[in-house]
Amino acid sequence: MIRKRSARALAGGLAVIVLLVAASVAYAAVTGTFSGQTGQKQPISFRVAHGYVTNLQFTIRERCPNGDIWKATDHGFPKIKINKFHKFDEPFSNKVLKARAEIKGTVFKQKVTGSIFEGRVIAKEHKFCSATVKFTAHKR
Repeated sequence: MIRKRSARALAGGLAVIVLLVAASVAYAAVTGTFSGQTGQKQPISFRVAHGYVTNLQFTIRERCPNGDIWKATDHGFPKIKINKFHKFDEPFSNKVLKARAEIKGTVFKQKVTGSIFEGRVIAKEHKFCSATVKFTAHKR
């Protein structure tokens, strides 16, 4: 009786391992350059490869407390890890520039959807200005 249970447990464990490997292979297979627009109709582009988002670049319009809007193009982010659920969520901060950002998203085979929060102190405003936008980028 013990042997039958052990054999079942081993078979069940192997089945789980096979499913995880298959999921990992499918996840790693999503590669390419993606580009699209934010909810503000501004451009966004990046590359997905080997489980990371790289070469992220986007333009965002940040609103200040007095209503002024400042347009910024950001790039030069470090690579962002994509988890086993095809999602990424990475906060960034720069104390020198007094800036913060958080990039979130979900990677699908032909598109990536997500959101961006970005805020910074605008020197001419002397205030923290920020924006949160959604984005959709399609594989080129």
